[in-house]
Order: sequence, then C-alpha cells, then structure tokens
Amino acid sequence: MGANAVLDGSGNTTDNALNIGILSGTRNLSDSLNSVDTSDYYRFDLSVDSNFSLNLGELTADADVRLLNSSGGSFASSSNGGSESESINIPLSAGTYFVLVSGSSETDYNLTLSAT
Repeated sequence: MGANAVLDGSGNTTDNALNIGILSGTRNLSDSLNSVDTSDYYRFDLSVDSNFSLNLGELTADADVRLLNSSGGSFASSSNGGSESESINIPLSAGTYFVLVSGSSETDYNLTLSAT
C-alpha cells in the first residue's frame, strides 16, 4: 500500500459506498479486490466545478475503474490490461459522483482522487 494511504473499507454497491464527502485537493485510499469482493465503490461530492483526476495504481493484477454519475450511470472509464495503472482526467460539474474499482483477480490497489 502507498505511503499515507488509508485502508478504507469501501462498499460493494452505490448504496453502501464509502462516502469521502466533499473532495477538495487530493485524497489517497487503499484497499484490495479478490474473488469474493470484486467491486469497491466510493462516493464523493464536488461543491464547485472542478478538474477531476483519478489514478488507480500499485496493482498486482488487472483491475478497472469507472466514474459514475449520481444515478450510478457510467460516463468515463479506464481498462488497461494487466497490472498497468488506470487513470481518468475529466472536468466535472458540482455534484455527487461514484468511483467503481472492479476486477476478478486478487489485487491490492492505491486509489488517488484529486479535484482542483
């Protein structure tokens, strides 16, 4: 796990997603996926329009990431193969969003979210 990362206990659906609260600046989170826990959800809010960036790294196996709107609809994703890092960089309007980290293999990961 990355330095200064927090083991988060993320949820497995949008209903029980780990609520990060208002994202301002950078937030580092760490967790893992396995054959039983194949999806981790995170919820965050933006109080103002922001340039959003996400990096999913320190992977030991393949994992993908999606950015979801407040209704759970996917509108941005990254799905590189193997243990290659995933990233999304996109301008976002103020509102509520979800991040979905998913994979079918066991892997630890470090998730970095940033809004400026």
